[in-house]
Amino acid sequence: MTLEKYEEEFFNDMEHGTSRRNGIRAAINAALETDDADGALQLYYKFMNEDIFHCDNFQATLLFPEYLAYFERHPELQDKYQHDMMWSYKWIINNFDSFYQVPLKQVESIFNQYADFCKRFHYSLRTYYEFLGLFIQDSIEPDQPFCGVTARQAHQKMMKSKRDSLSDCHACELDKEATYYLEVENDIEKALKVIQPVFDGEYSCAEVPHVTYAKFAEHYFENGDLKNAMLYTTKSYRLIDKKYGDDGGMITSKAKCALRTAYVDPKKALKMLKKTLPFIKDNNNGDECFHFFRAAYHTMLCLENKGRNHIQIKLPFKDEEIFREDGIYSVSELKAFMFDKAKFYADQFDERNGNTLFNNLLNRTYSFDDSDIEKPSELDIPVLEYIEEYIDDGCLPDSFALPRKKPKSDNKMIYGNGAQDGFEYFHTKIPQDELGELEEIIQLAGKGEVPSALKKTEKYFSNDENRRALHLINAVQNFIIDNETSLNLDEIYRFGVWLTVRTKNYEAVKLGLSILEVFSDYNEHLLEAITELAACDEFTLFCIWAVRKLDNGNELIFEMAKHTFGWGKILAVDHLEPTTDEIKEWLLYEGIKTDIHPGYLAIKCFEGADVHTLLEKGLTQEQLTPVGMIIMFLIEDGPSIGIRVFDDGDNIIKMYLNNAERLECSEIDEKVIEIIQKGYEKLKKQENETAAESD
Repeated sequence: MTLEKYEEEFFNDMEHGTSRRNGIRAAINAALETDDADGALQLYYKFMNEDIFHCDNFQATLLFPEYLAYFERHPELQDKYQHDMMWSYKWIINNFDSFYQVPLKQVESIFNQYADFCKRFHYSLRTYYEFLGLFIQDSIEPDQPFCGVTARQAHQKMMKSKRDSLSDCHACELDKEATYYLEVENDIEKALKVIQPVFDGEYSCAEVPHVTYAKFAEHYFENGDLKNAMLYTTKSYRLIDKKYGDDGGMITSKAKCALRTAYVDPKKALKMLKKTLPFIKDNNNGDECFHFFRAAYHTMLCLENKGRNHIQIKLPFKDEEIFREDGIYSVSELKAFMFDKAKFYADQFDERNGNTLFNNLLNRTYSFDDSDIEKPSELDIPVLEYIEEYIDDGCLPDSFALPRKKPKSDNKMIYGNGAQDGFEYFHTKIPQDELGELEEIIQLAGKGEVPSALKKTEKYFSNDENRRALHLINAVQNFIIDNETSLNLDEIYRFGVWLTVRTKNYEAVKLGLSILEVFSDYNEHLLEAITELAACDEFTLFCIWAVRKLDNGNELIFEMAKHTFGWGKILAVDHLEPTTDEIKEWLLYEGIKTDIHPGYLAIKCFEGADVHTLLEKGLTQEQLTPVGMIIMFLIEDGPSIGIRVFDDGDNIIKMYLNNAERLECSEIDEKVIEIIQKGYEKLKKQENETAAESD
């Protein structure tokens, strides 16, 4: 049977991973039952490839002796399949540092056997010494001999051996050479010199420079240089997350990135670990598990040091005593749990290797002053990608702030996310600027020159800090509508998409969202991008406008309101229609809560939650506190007209106080009642004084 036939019958259309690997295993069994040696050898190789690159490598390690024995039993096919077998062999010896389950004597025996096979089939010993040296670096002491050589001797012999068809690509070899100088020679200058062609972009592959940046980050981190550690960590994780963010690839590198990030931003580190967590529970790769749990331990430690007591996380370890259905855990108990898990793997590896390397690493402590970490004044990646690095469960961390350049004028303020647009929206008549240079840029985009138009738009906003998308929306949208016959609207739409998802300039992103509003037609991926941008208060208003014409626009605005806490929430609530009981209930219990001034939300929450009717019917015990909070901010002399907007303000207060008298009041309720009474007395006094002055 041909390989294509086996694939069609056993694993066609299966996604990469466990199920596809198991399908290939079933195909191997079928080939063995029919004595189809040709098919079996092809399928063994396919199994190795699938498990090593799309699973945890363990099943490949277990199956390889069977594969090798079968290869030996068929000398008539060895010329045809020796290259596949040798590449599989190379992958296997490269993974011995990941599996404590393989005894050290067996590791030594298999390395020696690999060297014999290289000689037998006329391959260079370059790969033998390459991976032997790496194993010594990671699992033995660099100056301790294994298989008759130290790490330094193995490296020297590797460099003297010629390259051949088993050799890694140039990018991988440069990565491993740089790793040698970092880990064995502790020579950062030599390592940087060796790796420069990779960092310059001359060489790259699926894993390089992703893992290379991570190794340099680790060197700086372990030597106390947090600034450079985070510079390389950021470069590494962005590349890894872009390609392997949603699968089980590069878990060790991801975990090490999270550990370093924990000492600068533990909430971001927690998000990184949450993405990897699903691939840990049934993972047999001890190295990956050790580094994940070690990173999780340090993250909990850093969260604890920041004063965090509890977090919510979906742990997959349902058989563990720590497991809770609600997913809410104390940080201290998670810290202990993660340490114990890491300790288990450290003990296994150290027992196998006959040293204490893993436990030494686990017990290492770090102390950094992160004040020397320069906060970027502008982005080096598109805004959307930057937000995606921090967003977790639809929300951004409390401390999230977009990088801001220092204004050219000393008198100009640096605004927080969404503050400048939000303040204008509520307190001023928004200026409406003319298109000016933007007219030519839009026409350029309409002719199909979108990349050029995007660059000109970024430059347009960057050259003048007073240019604001909020002041240009009407002019831009009217120009597109008025010139729809002369502009290529497909290109204009593409221009809006590119501005929204590809630009680094905040005002350009807002302009892109404003253009998209004209069309109000989004596929699933673009709508997801708009939702992610909406989590940042700076863009929520423009995302609201972009979706408000959709059939489910109000539902989307509701989601935006639930996932923002500053100006974004205020603006989302202002646009939200209380069309369902769920929305009304949320406005009552959650709507008033904001990081800005709740007075912006009080009127909308009062009306949207139909508090007037609730007061007339009689409040429940549960409703007393949230209603009191809403009325308290209606009365407070805040950013909105407050309770004076209602003709029966006196009656509202009386109804609330009557409800409070018949219900059991907490300390918070008593305080709220006191504030409402005093505030209302003050308000009435001011009204009387104003009336007297008018007379």
